[in-house]
Amino acid sequence: MTTAEHVKAITDRALYEQLANAVLRKKYEDLSNLIVGGLNEKGETVKGKLDSFCSVDGNKFHIVEHTTDDSNLERKWLYDKSTYKGKKPKSDTGNGDLIKVIERAKEIKQRIPSAEFTVYLTTNQMVDEALWEKVVACGENNDVSVELLELSAISSFLDLDAHGQYLRKQFLNIDRELLSIEKVFEILKQNLAQYKAESFIDSESLDKEWQLQDLVEHYYREPNLLTLIIADSGMGKSTLCYRLLDELISHPSFGFRVKPEMVLQANNVFHLIELFLKSYDDKLFVNDDFRKFFDEEELVIVVDDVNHCINRSEVLNKLISWSLEIKNDSRIIDFKILCPIWPRYFQQIENLEKKRAGFNYFKLPVPDNEVVESFIINGLSGKVKLTKPELKELCNRTGNDPLLIGFNLERIKKAGSYSINQGTLVLGDFVYDKLALSAERLNYPQFKQKNILTLIGETMLRNKNVDPSYDDLSTWFAHDSQTIALFDALATDRELLFVKEDGGIQFRHDRVRDFILSKGFSKLLFSIHDNDEIISDPFFSNLLAIAIADLKPVQEVLTIIGDKNPVALFYCIKYLQGESDVNYLQQVKDLLSKWVNQNDFPSNNSSMMASITWDLLDTDTSDMQSIISRLPSKRNINMANFKSGDCLSGIRYFANLGDFEPAIGNELRDQILDHVKHYHYNQIVRDLKSILLENELNEDTLKGGFLIAGYLKNSSLPRTLKIAWNTGDKKELCPYYLWSIINCINDETKDVLIDGLDYFINLPDEGHDHGYPKGVRNETEHEFSNVRWKLTDEQVAILDDLYTDYEFIILSIFELLDHPLALKRTIANIAGKIEEARPGSAFSVMYPSDKWAITRCGYRMPDKSLDYLRTYWMDHSNPDIRRRVSYKYWADNALPGDVIKYSKLVEQEDNVLYMSVIRQRMIASDFTVIDQYILNTDTTMLIQYAYHVWTDQLKKQVSFLFQMERNRSELTSMVEILTRLLMKIPVNDAEELLLENWDMINRNVYGVQVALYIQTECALKLVDKAIHEIDDPNSLFKHINSTFGFWNPTMQGRISNTFLKRLNPYLKYFSDYSLNSIAQICYRLGYKDWVLNDLLPFLKSEQQSYYLPNTQDLLAEMREEKYTKSHSARSWISTLNQRNLSIERITPALEIYAKEITTLHEFNFLADCLDGMGKRTHLHLFDVFVPSDEIRMVFSEIKESVTHMVKERSLN
Repeated sequence: MTTAEHVKAITDRALYEQLANAVLRKKYEDLSNLIVGGLNEKGETVKGKLDSFCSVDGNKFHIVEHTTDDSNLERKWLYDKSTYKGKKPKSDTGNGDLIKVIERAKEIKQRIPSAEFTVYLTTNQMVDEALWEKVVACGENNDVSVELLELSAISSFLDLDAHGQYLRKQFLNIDRELLSIEKVFEILKQNLAQYKAESFIDSESLDKEWQLQDLVEHYYREPNLLTLIIADSGMGKSTLCYRLLDELISHPSFGFRVKPEMVLQANNVFHLIELFLKSYDDKLFVNDDFRKFFDEEELVIVVDDVNHCINRSEVLNKLISWSLEIKNDSRIIDFKILCPIWPRYFQQIENLEKKRAGFNYFKLPVPDNEVVESFIINGLSGKVKLTKPELKELCNRTGNDPLLIGFNLERIKKAGSYSINQGTLVLGDFVYDKLALSAERLNYPQFKQKNILTLIGETMLRNKNVDPSYDDLSTWFAHDSQTIALFDALATDRELLFVKEDGGIQFRHDRVRDFILSKGFSKLLFSIHDNDEIISDPFFSNLLAIAIADLKPVQEVLTIIGDKNPVALFYCIKYLQGESDVNYLQQVKDLLSKWVNQNDFPSNNSSMMASITWDLLDTDTSDMQSIISRLPSKRNINMANFKSGDCLSGIRYFANLGDFEPAIGNELRDQILDHVKHYHYNQIVRDLKSILLENELNEDTLKGGFLIAGYLKNSSLPRTLKIAWNTGDKKELCPYYLWSIINCINDETKDVLIDGLDYFINLPDEGHDHGYPKGVRNETEHEFSNVRWKLTDEQVAILDDLYTDYEFIILSIFELLDHPLALKRTIANIAGKIEEARPGSAFSVMYPSDKWAITRCGYRMPDKSLDYLRTYWMDHSNPDIRRRVSYKYWADNALPGDVIKYSKLVEQEDNVLYMSVIRQRMIASDFTVIDQYILNTDTTMLIQYAYHVWTDQLKKQVSFLFQMERNRSELTSMVEILTRLLMKIPVNDAEELLLENWDMINRNVYGVQVALYIQTECALKLVDKAIHEIDDPNSLFKHINSTFGFWNPTMQGRISNTFLKRLNPYLKYFSDYSLNSIAQICYRLGYKDWVLNDLLPFLKSEQQSYYLPNTQDLLAEMREEKYTKSHSARSWISTLNQRNLSIERITPALEIYAKEITTLHEFNFLADCLDGMGKRTHLHLFDVFVPSDEIRMVFSEIKESVTHMVKERSLN
């Protein structure tokens, strides 16, 4: 059937009216806002005066009437009761459509005489010429224009117009061939949904803003077509690209994802777009006209996943060549291609330096726990609260993988809580979902694939090889062709694993590998007697624990596991969290109880006990006291018990902490407290009161009680705390007591605080010793000033009310308190000291400090505090110095946008703040400040900040300032400032200014060094000339390590292999100190080859041996270190890590050292070395030393502990 036949066959009036209205809207521009009157919201026809209508400019009216009635079109349109003269009775159906419109038009003209009318008559029938003439004449006679949309016009539009073909598909289900904008967006949305499904992206679970803005700004800023997004597997590259495409399409703009295989098929970018469109509808006719859709519009193409593409290099080469070609292409389309790539493949791009002009790259920062935790919190949307330990555990279990996090969040939201064993369940779902997809595509039953994965896991365990190569598998399964065939199929599908170019097996994620390994235990446990070596291996303890929880082996097997690897039983407790696990969990606990009560229980195996007790932090220990009471490492156990709700254990934990603990950052403490407050708060408060009132705590444990009280911040505690405090003279506990009271008081218990403060101020002032406070009074004031207190408004108001009487101690509390009342007091205090200080003194220069700078305090103040500071400095009636201090604190902490916005309000007449504001706006990169800035650079040092907003205008100003200095009789410090500025501005401008002012710059001590830093050909010629003209060239390079600023992170971006190579001819002039300093930082930053090959010959012999030690050098270091202090090997190992010296490098020295051991202290040094970085191949070194009878037992305990640590860490 033809399109015309399809349209003519429509008998459903509602369907026809929808089709005809859609055609009218596109065919006639004036009808784009057509209002439907003959259909309801369900698309059903309803009675109305008009079928459809709209008006233009309030004066032109467009009316539409539809019909599918072919019995008598003339009567349907032209029947007029008032003029009817026939013999038959008048019809009851009313006037024809055109007549009704004419009547309606006359009514409107009575109100709007200038109104104009056009009526559109549509029908799915053919209309003859005679009828059409009558219709037109009727309209003209009544001052109404008539347009006809009949069958031939409708079918022609549906066949020949791109949008018409879209409508034809939508209403008649006839395939389209022409491309329309609607079709483009239909394809884009389909492509986006496919990308989401294939990449397992959960767009709702993670923070959509993470890195998205940075990426957009990056590729807009860079001129190249191609941007490579660099990050390791699982770090969110695909998620980021998906979010970008989603954002584009929703605006709407254009973006889509193609697979790398399509890039290989394409001749150029335009061909790629054509192939992409046709891949969704092969009947589409796509010619060169498709570019009109993208004209002056942004088009982003994502090529993903190139990492799993066999022809990866070819794809990248083609993308780079396109990027170079497109720069010269006259067909203007705003193209951007994004290609996610792993770092190791980025490094493998051939001729990287030559091709660098063809692409730019965006390195996706590795999401740290803080970033991922914000993802999780946002993903849960407040429906479920996770405590800090739960957040950390989830981060660890997922490896901060956005994909796995998304799956976990879905499970958490459904369950309403977090369970530590859910990570294994999520991994299982993930792996089996992937297998299901592979099974469907590869035509292999899913159960066979499961069996293959289990067999691979088992074989990896038997061979103790968790990172096998394809050759390893081929050897293991040499006689099992079916397994190899199925593995090949899985690797080809690349959903779970694939074979790398070097022959290694790359699992989609390390946790996928671990899941497969845990499944491998299923067969080993069925023949457990034949697998003692694997079952007992500490390296596999956690995997074995997962397998136990999953498989729940019978009692006999569980008992054997308990004998061979009891640590695995401890580990599996946290995975047995379900209601169905209760009975089995009790079996595990019963076996552990027997083990810890055995005579040969290895309580002195410190590494084993540490592994167990640290793992208890993830376990509810409330019903495990009979087991854990036998364990050493009391501190870990106290933490675990406190986390499970035991108050006394918490007291013991805090009692053993050194120094004044609230002033010290302690992440683990904060995590445990957060967990306790969420799950056990009320019980802990009740128990603490009871314990304090029993008065059985000694001084240490009472300290722990006070610390817990301060962290609980419960207003019912102060009077109980006072009772505990008043049981004797506990002067040394005064800071802990005050800490607890201050954090718990309210207006009703203010008297308790006053009593405590009275006690404090009556303590003697014992002064200071070499700058360090002496005595409880001064030590308390010092400790309190280092605490970032978090107090309620009521508590701060109480302290502020008492400020006059107790200023000394309350000021120390207010020092780092981000509350308006506290800020008011500290600002007044520091302003007073500045006022009293001698102008130009160290104090007046150093204060106010940067204590509220984001980079230092690590967070942004509450809005009420920032508002207070801003209001204060904006008020000109406030004292000058206080305004300056408040502006400093505010500008250091406020958002950059706010700093610019409000600083602009400061006028030049404000002598107190104007110069500070200009500087701050410069630092915030406010280019609108340049004119004001220039006016104030002649007589100030402000020019040193010019690089933040560098322009040609500022370049002229710097040139002018150089000229001013040239006209002076003596050089001033301005020359040094201007010279150093050249290191921070664009190289071309720096070179021009350097050449222009070299006669003066060369007289400055830093001139030659700055020229060497710039490193252009002309700049280096000036350096060579200066060296030739001086008797002592070394003097030109004094303190060059400081000038280059490589220890400053903001200056490290200048370092590159090319930059360092250009230093080579001048290294002979550098001092030993500068050479060593440059060597250290460059070595740490990864420029090891340059340090060892180019810089090393210029270092002294002892420094050379530091970076490239031989065996004798290492032995000398070991012999020197071993006598200095206990556990000295740990500090030595730290230096080895900094020097990138591997365990293989120091092994020969360790072997010699082991033969020299004669004392237990020397043996401890060896043990600490192996404990810190040893492998299994080093354990034989223990056998070299034969201990005496007196130390044999200690020797055995140390050897046993270190052996466990080494085996738990590595299989090698």
